[in-house]
Amino acid sequence: MGLFDILKVPVKCPYCGAIVPTGQTKDLTNTLNTYKIGDHASDKLKYLDATYACRHSLRCIADSLAMTNDEDIIGMLFDARIMLDDNGIITGEYEVYPDKLFVKFVKAGSIEAALKYLQTHPSMFHKLRKEDKEWVKKHRPDVYRRIVVSTL
Repeated sequence: MGLFDILKVPVKCPYCGAIVPTGQTKDLTNTLNTYKIGDHASDKLKYLDATYACRHSLRCIADSLAMTNDEDIIGMLFDARIMLDDNGIITGEYEVYPDKLFVKFVKAGSIEAALKYLQTHPSMFHKLRKEDKEWVKKHRPDVYRRIVVSTL
């Protein structure tokens, strides 16, 4: 992943509901600086895109291991958009985008991992961005059909 900055902005995990206390962003200096709520982050940005890894519940740890079979990658990944106020101060408000791991698996051709993901989190397909759903439908029609049937 390279260098990044740390955000001490608690975000609720979309998979298990646990509060994940820190995330990583590449939108700032990428020098391992730590930013928290109330800190000035940027004069130019309205938000920071960040990646979080939930390792705070047995469910998220088990699900990540079941999908990747890689003990170095422990935790369910999700993206959050951390909001800044008009002065570039971190507000603590955020929006969560839980589709990252699913899209990564499908676009990489890991059909079985994507299907395992959906079996564990069947409602996530409906939360995907429209363009990601269309990508799956166009490039992986067999997977798309299985996903749609499994989420009915």
